[in-house]
Amino acid sequence: MTSVKRAPQSRVPISVGIGVTSVTSAKDAACELASDVRVNEAPEQQAQAEAAEKLLNLQQQTVAAQARLDELTREVASAEDEIAKAESAPAVREAERLRIANALLFQAAVHAQGQADTCHETLKEVAHSVVHDSLTALPNRALFLDRLEHAIALAERNQERLAVLFIDLDRFKQINDTLGHAAGDHVLRHVAQALQGTVRDSDTVSRYGGDEFLVLLSDVGQASDAVAIADKVIAAVGVPCQFGGHLLQVKASVGISVFPNDGDDADTLIVNADAAMYLAKRHSLGSHLFDSSSPTRGGRLAPSNAAAFMPPSETQQPAKPDNTTTPC
Repeated sequence: MTSVKRAPQSRVPISVGIGVTSVTSAKDAACELASDVRVNEAPEQQAQAEAAEKLLNLQQQTVAAQARLDELTREVASAEDEIAKAESAPAVREAERLRIANALLFQAAVHAQGQADTCHETLKEVAHSVVHDSLTALPNRALFLDRLEHAIALAERNQERLAVLFIDLDRFKQINDTLGHAAGDHVLRHVAQALQGTVRDSDTVSRYGGDEFLVLLSDVGQASDAVAIADKVIAAVGVPCQFGGHLLQVKASVGISVFPNDGDDADTLIVNADAAMYLAKRHSLGSHLFDSSSPTRGGRLAPSNAAAFMPPSETQQPAKPDNTTTPC
């Protein structure tokens, strides 16, 4: 039987398998030696022990790795949250920027629409002022000529008649000289309203210039129809109106030309109506006359009963308006 010598009982390090173990007693050292002997005696048991130890180490490493993985997972989740917040912040700012931009665009559109409406109204006013008299708001000479030319073309195509009335206010200058231009302007506006009230909507009343007016009568059946309108014009113009405590009354001389008898173009009709008006004024104030140059007219005169204007003197009291007075 082999004898085993006992080592001195002192603390010595002994290397066994894998790792370093502190042996605190000789007894423990003897046990370790015996273990080595048993390992040598039983290789399979030693291999199992090593495998068990390795498995334990692997399990410990796995737990540690799992713990680290869990920690990394938490860090990744936290990072993703931070990334999401970082990504959402620009999106919010972009949405806010777009909202503000949209509001500004809406305000700009509203402002632009307002400017467009203003420009449209301004253009309408300018276009109206170009072809209308600023004092009476009646069509001016240019618009009257345009309408007359169109009316002539239509009358020629439909074989109809039309008439032009040339109206001049008798002694109108006396009103301006005696009472001033404000009174004269007042009378002109009064006359414009009176003339519009004597014709149809399809007819045109125009201020030709100064105290002269033109009337276009479309689709005149016969010359007597123009005479009837001229009588109405003279009567309407002769109705007095009040201004500054004065009773103002004017009367008109009217010249008449008829298409196609007295001319087949606008200029000729106006010139002939003007000539007839001067003949009427020469014969009698407040009358109307056809163009005397026409072989079918013969300068026929039709006087009216309208009275002439006589402005009151400083010592005279203004006449009291009667039922026929038109307040201005």
